[in-house]
Amino acid sequence: MAEYRARPYLLATDTLVAAHHHQLPFVDLFIVKLFAAPCKFEDPLAVVDPSGTSSVVCLSLQDKPPATSRGFRTIAPNIRTELTKIASTTTEWLSKVSQVKSIATALKLLSEQAALLSSLNSWLMSLDLVQVQTEYHGPEPLSLSFMRLFHLVLKIIILGTLDASPDTRAELQTENNRFQNLANNVEERVRAYRTRKITATSGITD
Repeated sequence: MAEYRARPYLLATDTLVAAHHHQLPFVDLFIVKLFAAPCKFEDPLAVVDPSGTSSVVCLSLQDKPPATSRGFRTIAPNIRTELTKIASTTTEWLSKVSQVKSIATALKLLSEQAALLSSLNSWLMSLDLVQVQTEYHGPEPLSLSFMRLFHLVLKIIILGTLDASPDTRAELQTENNRFQNLANNVEERVRAYRTRKITATSGITD
């Protein structure tokens, strides 16, 4: 969306450039809504029994998690709710940017952009803190990795809107690279997850 300039943008603090493609669909809005939709993905959980033996189980949202995982699963929904709220505010902000017609309004929206980015940074720090406090063992849950992807999606969309300065372009490239690396990692883990599920199902039916 940033490349095709589907929305007005600031070339400098005193230059507002109109959107290049008024009829281009806002794909970024669709992506935000896609990530914000409820997901019932199951996370494999590492559970340690009294004998010290570690095993992996898969729990759906309807299952009651073991005590060792309850801390993370009690707090994580609140973390996702906060991210969804930021996403909702982001879509409202994007709509405002689409209608901007004056430099004064654009500069005001730049302040709102900074506030959104600050909210995302605070959210990420909270997520990392939750992960440390719950002392979750093993790879982080896939649902948490998806939230990290959602966070990066929002950050990239916000960075790529309105502000077209060279510094912002450079930061956007850095975030794009970070997103690609995380997406590749999640893709590999999802593939492994599906393989385990298929193997487990085959074992039951045999």
